[in-house]
Amino acid sequence: GHSRKLDIFIYGCEKKPKDSTPAAPGWPIPGAFGCQVNVPTRIQERALPLLIQHNLPDAFNYHASSFRIQKSKSGTGRVVAFRELGLANSFTMEASFAGASRAAGGRWAGMHF
Repeated sequence: GHSRKLDIFIYGCEKKPKDSTPAAPGWPIPGAFGCQVNVPTRIQERALPLLIQHNLPDAFNYHASSFRIQKSKSGTGRVVAFRELGLANSFTMEASFAGASRAAGGRWAGMHF
């Protein structure tokens, strides 16, 4: 759970130009497995959160989601799966302890999840 941000949101991994080489010899290229060749990576890494937003607009907040990898998060499971295992779509989904935001409107506004 999250205590500062409201709603449900996702942390993902954005593929940068520096991610075109493996982190160590013999390791896969970050984000190489599970991706579609003809689809831009920016679209691929955001497709699942957009689908969730479309299907659960009252609780999920796509705009609160983040795809940047902060240095402090380099040891998290999603970043390790992206960089060391080469998974293209590695996410952490979080939900607020306080529930949905009133700005989102809908049936869950102001209620705990």
